[in-house]
Amino acid sequence: MNHLLSAVLLAISSNIDNLGVGIAYGLIPRRIHLSHNLLIATVSGSGTLISMSAGEWVNDYMSESFANILGSCIMILIGLYNIAQTLRREQNRFKDDDYKSSNNTSVFGTHRREAFALAISLTFNNLGGGLGAGISHVNIPLTTVLTVGLSIATIIGGYYLGKNASLKIPKLWLGLSSGLLIVAIGIYEFFV
Repeated sequence: MNHLLSAVLLAISSNIDNLGVGIAYGLIPRRIHLSHNLLIATVSGSGTLISMSAGEWVNDYMSESFANILGSCIMILIGLYNIAQTLRREQNRFKDDDYKSSNNTSVFGTHRREAFALAISLTFNNLGGGLGAGISHVNIPLTTVLTVGLSIATIIGGYYLGKNASLKIPKLWLGLSSGLLIVAIGIYEFFV
């Protein structure tokens, strides 16, 4: 039960990027088919399951205290890496004048192949956090189910936010929030 909060926060941090994708589609506006949303959620959930299971397996070969410290450190490093990548992308955005005009066009298509590529890229962003969470004994089934459910919800919610409002959540904010959440989970897991 100690890891319930970690499972919820990990699922949220894994899906903050999905919210941004949904908002981007809504601003275009370009509808995301339910089958594509389910594909993204399935791939994301599978990535969570596999990375956390790998972390749990690695955990069998080390002491409980070392595993907890290692898992926490991995999550903190992944969170800091996400923050650094977000800041680097933001810095490059200001250097490239064409970025804004190219960003207004359809970045993510609604074809199955493009949805699958999007699912893979969103999943790769979350593998390190899943590995660290698995090492730290965060509940794998609960985290996987939450990740799948929140994936679907954040894309749909983001789409409607983008479509029905002039709301623009900066990618900088989304990326920093995701990284900070993973760092917070790592710190929390260190003391649990």
